[in-house]
Amino acid sequence: MSGAGGAEGRAGRVPSRGGLVARVRGARGVAVLAVIAGIGLALGGCGREGAEGRQTAEMEGDARMRLTSPEFEDGERIPERFTCDGEDVSPPLVIRGVPDSARTLALVFDDPDAPRGEFVHWLLWNVPPDVSTLPEAIPPSEVLEGFGSAAQGRNGFRSIGYRGPCPPPGPDHHYRFRLFALDTTLALAPGADREGLEDAMTGHVLEEALLTGRYAR
Repeated sequence: MSGAGGAEGRAGRVPSRGGLVARVRGARGVAVLAVIAGIGLALGGCGREGAEGRQTAEMEGDARMRLTSPEFEDGERIPERFTCDGEDVSPPLVIRGVPDSARTLALVFDDPDAPRGEFVHWLLWNVPPDVSTLPEAIPPSEVLEGFGSAAQGRNGFRSIGYRGPCPPPGPDHHYRFRLFALDTTLALAPGADREGLEDAMTGHVLEEALLTGRYAR
């Protein structure tokens, strides 16, 4: 207060103590309001930037092709009924975000942890790109009725269609459902093996989506 009073005196006018306090309080109030306003603007900006960032991330996430299942989350245990210990039928799969330029979809289901290397459990191709769901228990036929020109190949058990996880006793095996968006319809005969499918897909993959599951016995 003495410093403030001296400055006022040198200016040729000494206000009363009550007037000085009121002025100081008023100045402090303006300063505090200014600081609060600045913080509010900063937080508002951060909020807008955060919201815009989340919106952008969500939009980008929506743009990616995704493969999910209502029966298990990515990385979770595959329910027994989809394995050789149960009904051994294919699980339902949900497809989202297929590129507009895709002509067909292909699916490879395998076990990279098999004792002799990657083991194929399911091969499927020429699925129409507008298919959003593969229902449970796809029949083991070379050509799929109701799915355009979709065809199935020969798995590691030497049979057509889906065969579920059936690992030897031991730790978890990781199973991959790999979905491919292709820019062409494959000229591949039904019943082909993995090598034939991968050769046919070479140079035609637009995007890939991955769903993983675990299973042990």
